Amino acid sequence: MRDIMQPGLTVRDLARMKSYAGAVVVVLVLYWFFFIPGAIANYLYLQEARHMEEIAGEPLPGVGALRGMWLVTWGAAAFLTVIFVLSCVITSVFQPLPR
Repeated sequence: MRDIMQPGLTVRDLARMKSYAGAVVVVLVLYWFFFIPGAIANYLYLQEARHMEEIAGEPLPGVGALRGMWLVTWGAAAFLTVIFVLSCVITSVFQPLPR
């Protein structure tokens, strides 16, 4: 890896040196202990990563893991919400008959 202080580096070169592997670990720990701050951190890191990928012109390390955590987390939340709503509807429709 080249030294960042090296003269002649362009913004594209600096963007290509960026890695989001550390951000993945931080977001995973935040998700584990604090869901809402983890979701916020994941969103912010993911927005920055998308911007840096546009500048770099190539995929950057760790961005796929951030995207995967984002999709799995909100996919699971949507799935659990659907299950909860369905269980509420089913229990209200199939109430036991009064005696």
